[in-house]
Amino acid sequence: MRRLQPATIFLNPALPLLSGWDVLTLLKSDAETRHIPVVVTASHLEKTQAYRNGANGFLSLPIQPNALVQSLEPLIHKSSESQNIASSLTILHLNAGGQSLSSQSEHYSQSEHYLAAHFNSLLHPHNCRMLEVDDLDQADLLAKVWKPNVILLDGVISDPMTYLKQLSDYPALASLPLVTLTAEITQAANQLSELTVFPCLASLPTPGEAIADSNSDSALLQVIQVAAGMSWAPHVLVVDVAALQQDWTTFPQMDWAEGTAPNPSAKRTAEWLQASMQYFQAAGFRSSISRSWSEVLEQIQHQSVDLLLLCVRHADPHPSVLKALQTLAQVGTKPPILVWNCQPQPLEMGATLGEVLEAIAAQVLPPSLSMKELLDQINQTLVRR
Repeated sequence: MRRLQPATIFLNPALPLLSGWDVLTLLKSDAETRHIPVVVTASHLEKTQAYRNGANGFLSLPIQPNALVQSLEPLIHKSSESQNIASSLTILHLNAGGQSLSSQSEHYSQSEHYLAAHFNSLLHPHNCRMLEVDDLDQADLLAKVWKPNVILLDGVISDPMTYLKQLSDYPALASLPLVTLTAEITQAANQLSELTVFPCLASLPTPGEAIADSNSDSALLQVIQVAAGMSWAPHVLVVDVAALQQDWTTFPQMDWAEGTAPNPSAKRTAEWLQASMQYFQAAGFRSSISRSWSEVLEQIQHQSVDLLLLCVRHADPHPSVLKALQTLAQVGTKPPILVWNCQPQPLEMGATLGEVLEAIAAQVLPPSLSMKELLDQINQTLVRR
């Protein structure tokens, strides 16, 4: 479920191995699946228990068509709105060597598993759904159900031409753009006119090589982007640390859209942040200014942020700000964070603030950076991610 991210889950509590109620609890307690609507299908007597366990909907057995349509309509509408915010890309990762792993060396098997994990780690931040298969029948079935945008062909193939001819016999697969990773497979695929081939021949990482150190990542992302006919604009979330307070009942929220702020320094920062949005967009980024710490944490949780830019303009921030930053430090999976001193001169940060920032920042940027230098730092950080 984490990998497939379906629009809706229909769950019958009477599962053969694990209780459906336990499955529901697991789905709703996992940060990567709790947002997926779950409709429980059971007897009417179990309706109360379903909602008590976090179900988003309930259908009594036997399911009536009208009740099914009525249950799905609000969920589908909500899913459509979510997809409009960040459209997803579905990649069919076809491991052509998967069926013959038993006949390969142990080293090759480790490499296959490593590459699969590498692809998932590389593509997940870009809101991609990765479908893993190791034979053509499975690939054809998943292609018909999930409608992927592109095939990523991986693995060692002893006879690439024969394999690709078999692939082209499946209309659902032959119609998809094919990203190839080796010269041999690319050469064979180019001989089949029914296949649309997008080669990526950059050397891939091997076991023991750090994923972040691989120079092939950027090339692979660009090839998949071109093959799928989509554009991935990294999302930079900009946060003025001093403007965001943990308790908004005590510290009222300011309207940054109108540039209003309680003092000249904050107003100048707000105006700069608004102006910076145009620079980020011109550089090919999606950018936004966060209005609350809850929004920051929510976007990180939903993995809709590629880089977090924290603008610091006070050496001794309010205790609620330190508390918010410490909360951010405890988040397990988060995007790279750049800390930027927005003041013309360096800030003599207190020990507590300095320790907190060092714990969360990929880099603490110096003051008085030009916009070009800032954009260069952002690009370098995203490449190293």
